Amino acid sequence: MKKLVFLSILFFIACVNKEVDEIPHFKEKTLSFGFLQEGYNPSNKWIKDPQNIEMLHETFKSVGYTQILEYLNWKEGWTLQIDNTRSLENLIDSLHLSYDNYSIAPKYYREFWQRRIKESNDQVVYKVLSEIKAIGFGQEEFQNLNTQLVNDTLKYLTEVELLDSITTQQAQSFLDYLVKTGMHESAFNVRSGDNSKFRDITWESEQIYEKLTITKEYMKPWVRADRK
Repeated sequence: MKKLVFLSILFFIACVNKEVDEIPHFKEKTLSFGFLQEGYNPSNKWIKDPQNIEMLHETFKSVGYTQILEYLNWKEGWTLQIDNTRSLENLIDSLHLSYDNYSIAPKYYREFWQRRIKESNDQVVYKVLSEIKAIGFGQEEFQNLNTQLVNDTLKYLTEVELLDSITTQQAQSFLDYLVKTGMHESAFNVRSGDNSKFRDITWESEQIYEKLTITKEYMKPWVRADRK
């Protein structure tokens, strides 16, 4: 589990000791950024909006890009489907450097910036790349943080996801938060232990299930079940 929310992690797998029709489903609040658990889809217009890009960036800045980049192993090589294998660090650096002269840049970078220009978000994307690059080289990441753009829900969800291990107290607080905010399918996956991060937690009681709203339709949750 080495890719953050925006790099597709946690896939839903049904419990092996239950028939599909017997698995309960619960209502899940729709999050504007919920697609981040799925990965990038070119048809997604939300992520192309400059305001939304800024919101995500400022929120991740408030979480701490240093921690995020370490979590992503950004200095290690991994396939990026651009005809070679390079690190995320190198990709960010190359995208940043190619912006001013994208017309003569290699095909991948040229087409990347042509798409950003067509979507009218090239300036904000360049700003994000510039700040991530600076943070990666050790500059203070809270510099110029716009707290008004920070999404508190995404901030908290990301902070929990970045935890290597979680205490009972942290897990209980997270569970209460999911129930309170209407993320009930996520709450079920947390409380039932169907998500491995919470599998060894000793919970206070089982009354939490009574607070979950059942639905006939499966709604993709933020916290996925990963039990095999």
